[in-house]
Formats: sequence, C-alpha cells, structure tokens
Amino acid sequence: MDDLNHKIILIINGTNHGPYSISKVQKLLSSGKITLETLCWQKDSKAPKPLRKLAEFSDQQTSLSQGHWVLPNNQKQPRQLKFRDESNKVPRRPPMQNNGNKSPYIRNIAVDLVLSVITLGIFNLFVQYHQVRAVNAMLGENKYSFRKWFIFTFISCGLYNIYHEYVKSIDISIVSGSDRQISGLIAILSSLFGLFFINDAIQQKEINEYFGGQDL
Repeated sequence: MDDLNHKIILIINGTNHGPYSISKVQKLLSSGKITLETLCWQKDSKAPKPLRKLAEFSDQQTSLSQGHWVLPNNQKQPRQLKFRDESNKVPRRPPMQNNGNKSPYIRNIAVDLVLSVITLGIFNLFVQYHQVRAVNAMLGENKYSFRKWFIFTFISCGLYNIYHEYVKSIDISIVSGSDRQISGLIAILSSLFGLFFINDAIQQKEINEYFGGQDL
C-alpha cells in the first residue's frame, strides 16, 4: 500500500482531486484523463508541480499536442481530453488542517474593520502585523516583513503600501485559488482611494478560509 508521503492530489481545472495512490495516477495517465503536465501536490509540497517532475513518473516519455496526450511506441492515442487545459488556472493549495484548534491567524474581520475606522487607521498597523505573519505561513517562507513595510511606507508617504498590498493580494490569491487579476485590481484601487482597510478585510477573509475559519 502506498504510504501517505506518496499520495498525490491532482489539480484539474483549478480544483483539487484526490489524494490518489501512485497506481491510481498511473491508471489515469494510461486512460488519457490526465497528462504528465497535470499539476499536483504531495505531502509537504510548497508549490504545485507537473507530474513529470515527480520521480515516480520521470521515466515516462509523453508529449502534448492540442489537448491530446501522445503515447510512445506507436500506441493508439486517446480521445481528446475531457478536462480543459488547467495551465491558466490558479492552483489552490490544500487548506491547513487545524485539528479542531483555532488557528492564531484567524481574525474577526468585523471587529478589525470597526477598530480601524474608530482609530483612524492606527489599529490597522496591528492588523497588518498579523496578516504579514499569516501570509508568510501560507507561503511557507518569510517573504514579508512588518518592519520593512512600516519603514518603506513611512519614507514613501504611503506609496510603498500600494505595492505591498498588490503583491500580498497576488500571493494570497495564488495560495487560496482566487482570481489574481481581480485581487490585484482591488488592492490597487482600494489603496489609491485610501480604503486600504477594505482590501485588508478581503485578504483576511481568504486567510480565514485557508486556515479553517469559515464563519468569520
């Protein structure tokens, strides 16, 4: 029996399917329902990658032609794939498992909004600090720094914050599976009009959902 480390989650049309065993994935490949270019996750993966990148499938020779999977050795080519090309889709990383414990990255969006408005944005510094930690946890790396954001935003009179909110929105959308273009546009417009706390609320909603806080 395949061990948990060898289970594979397939990403088809931006949706997770599985986890599947190696043998099951081999059958899907043989049937032509997926290709070696199909994106997948494995345990502890930090980013999705095509099946051909996995050691278990690296020795298989395939090529892609107009949505078909072309088999070697003159084997009969399967019918055109039923699945659309998922290369333009944003893969959604599997949500974190909280094992019944509330994640420290989940926040009450309504309370954050009210306090940010009442304090004329001062409380948003506290919100930003926690969001930086949350996004770093989602990405699995320390990409964002609250200190750097604060210093550069202060020096640039707020201009750096527009860039920061845009990039942060893009990263959140990549991990959560939302539309990157819409997320980026909302981040830029809300920051330009001084409604940064609205964008932070949208970002926090996706953070909450990722860490299992569907009700907040």
